[in-house]
Amino acid sequence: GAFATLSGAFSQTERFRRESLQQRIDTHELRWANAEARLARLLHDNEKYDEAEPVYRRATDTFRVLGRYEQAAPAMLDYADILIARGRKASDDRDAALAERLLMDTIDMVNALPKPDRGLLRATYERLRVLYGPEFWDDPAALEEVNATIERLSAEPPQPAN
Repeated sequence: GAFATLSGAFSQTERFRRESLQQRIDTHELRWANAEARLARLLHDNEKYDEAEPVYRRATDTFRVLGRYEQAAPAMLDYADILIARGRKASDDRDAALAERLLMDTIDMVNALPKPDRGLLRATYERLRVLYGPEFWDDPAALEEVNATIERLSAEPPQPAN
């Protein structure tokens, strides 16, 4: 009887300790991801795309693992921007394909948020417009669909401020 009670108390205490530790780790990881996203943005602004890419990748991966989609989506949009810019310079279809995947994931994430940010959605579709335009893939059907979505998003009334 007493052993079973003590054993149950230990497992309950251990579960609480692990949950508390996980919260501290998540908080630390989130702070680190935010710092990496800021560093990547600085590198990006200085056109150091090759240096910014792995930093964006780490930050977006961490945001996604932590389920922080509201922070992952803007970082993924910035990450796609550098891939598009780099793809323009090198005519590299791999960068464009990765940018497209990131942009599609960004759309899914933003739409899954309780209050989707239409400005972020519009910006994401504008990047897709570049990829589907003549500069990259010249896909008139996809471009038409993207343009229609941008028009729809632009025609919707502004979102109330939070």
